[in-house]
Amino acid sequence: MKTLLLRTEDGRMKAIGGADSAVLRPGEPVFVPEPLTDWVSIVAPAIRISRLGMNIKPSFARQYYHETAAVHLLMPSDASVLPVAPLFCDRCIAPGAWADVDTLGGCGLTAAVLDREDRELLRLGSDITFRELDCDNMISFVSRYMTLKTGDMIVFGDHSLHLGTPGLDTRVTAEIFGAPTLDIRLK
Repeated sequence: MKTLLLRTEDGRMKAIGGADSAVLRPGEPVFVPEPLTDWVSIVAPAIRISRLGMNIKPSFARQYYHETAAVHLLMPSDASVLPVAPLFCDRCIAPGAWADVDTLGGCGLTAAVLDREDRELLRLGSDITFRELDCDNMISFVSRYMTLKTGDMIVFGDHSLHLGTPGLDTRVTAEIFGAPTLDIRLK
């Protein structure tokens, strides 16, 4: 399983890959390495690939995904010091529960950081619609360079919410397109 973080940099799409060991199971706590200031907490929309494909045309791409979720990414605050791509860091990707894209009723991505007593410390939101993710063209773009396999994730970094430096003993929740999907603890 691959995890790809897509970002637009200097007007060009850039993909950062990840490894199997970097992905946590839904609900599993995220252990933040010390010092905390070396890390940033991000929540972004993602889709999960549902079948094998390569060189997929945009008009057929919808057949290759059925689920979306909010995904928490623990990223180095200074990625330039790493000898590998940031998503290769172990256990840095925490997907939420996957929701069927055909059942989505709302729009937007919201994320909240809560303290130990579930008091809200921070809430961020975006009015992004599912259509604005442009999933079909993103799948077509990525599939020109690699074979997409069942279970691969494409994370849309251009639509991410930056929660800042993670706090220990906090909880991150997120809702995407009307579906609550993410609920994790940072330890």
